[in-house]
Amino acid sequence: MGLQRNNLRWNIFLGTRRNRLFGPRQRSNRRLVGKFSIDRFLLLAGIIALIPPAIVYLGESKRRDAIDNNIPHLIRDIADAVEAA
Repeated sequence: MGLQRNNLRWNIFLGTRRNRLFGPRQRSNRRLVGKFSIDRFLLLAGIIALIPPAIVYLGESKRRDAIDNNIPHLIRDIADAVEAA
């Protein structure tokens, strides 16, 4: 009986230390793991639907920034061409 008490105390100590480090053990119901319900499908579809417009917006904003950064060079080139003519 004494050995079982020591093992119990040791297990309690290790369990509390493990809980502090990693959090409590996750107990999952095996039947619910892997089910793909309609609400999860709609959430995934919504996230995927936002990706193409974000890519297009990123491309347009990069193009717009490139145009804005090169306008002074364009004006300088036009002024040089007018002076040379």
